[in-house]
Parts: sequence; C-alpha cells; structure tokens
Amino acid sequence: MRHFFSPTQIIQSIILSRIKLGPLHGYALASVIEEKFGWKPSQTTIYNTLKTLESQNAVTVEERIESGRAQKIYSITDEGKILLSQTKKTLVSSMGNRLSQFLTIMQDFTDVDCSEKSSPKKSQQYKEIFDDEIPLLTFKLLHVAPEETHKILADVFVSLKRLADKYKVTIDRPEKAETSIIT
Repeated sequence: MRHFFSPTQIIQSIILSRIKLGPLHGYALASVIEEKFGWKPSQTTIYNTLKTLESQNAVTVEERIESGRAQKIYSITDEGKILLSQTKKTLVSSMGNRLSQFLTIMQDFTDVDCSEKSSPKKSQQYKEIFDDEIPLLTFKLLHVAPEETHKILADVFVSLKRLADKYKVTIDRPEKAETSIIT
C-alpha cells in the first residue's frame, strides 16, 4: 500500500501545478512554492525533482539567457499534465479516505456530553482528546493498520450522519461572496 504523504509525489505535483501556469526556472519555482505554501524547498530538492520529471517526459527544459545568466526554464508536457491529473485524483481520493477514517474514530465519542451542562474539567478533557490524542492516534494507526482504521473512520462518519439526521443537525456553510465586475 502506498502512503498518503509521499513526499516525492507531493513535491512533483506541486512543481507540475506551478509549471502548468507557465514556464519557470528552479529558483522561481522555489519562490512561488514558498509564497503559496509557506515553506521553501531546497534547490537540491527542486532540481532533483525537475530532473526526475524530465526523465519521465513530464517536463521539457530550455536554456535561455536571462539577466546575463544562462537559465534552465521548465515547461509542462502533455504527459506531465496527465501525470498531474492522475496524482491529483489519487491525492483527493486518499484525503477523502483519511477524513472518513478520522470521522470513524470519533464514533466512540458520539455519546459524549459536551453540552453546557458538563463540567469545565470534563469539557477540557474532551477538548484535549479531540485536539491532541485523536488526530495523533489516527495518523499513527493509518500507518500500522490502514484498513482497520479506515473502516472505523467510515463507520464513525455513517454514525455521525445518522445522528445528525435524527436530531436535524446541519452544517451552515458560509455562502461564497459574490464578486461583481465593475466596468
């Protein structure tokens, strides 16, 4: 089984998604990634990934002179677009599975009294369990027993949905702000 957080797969998809917007050189890629995600991969990581993508025919490289310096400019190929699309589908599916797994773990807590009537000490204990223990335990279990963990999370989701339907609990999602174009 492949792990959800494959660093190689994730950095490749980030690089391909950035290059899909337009050709870039390695340093510019690192800067764009830092701006978008708040972390800057090393130049070694960037260039090793680009080299791998080039060997897979996912990117092409063109040498250009920019500001008096030779720069390797990378562009995505049709094969790179296909790879990016497949990787995104895999990551989205995997994320959905992991969310389902997490929710299943919460099944054991559906009868927890977190109302205003519960004591502050009890509420704090539950807050610590939900904030710290459940996520950490879930991620550890995903590596050790992924199928069992997934089943538990899926069951929790079904149980929570059933309980929400029973008590007519809904999630109010904020409306997306409409933007108007002023001409």
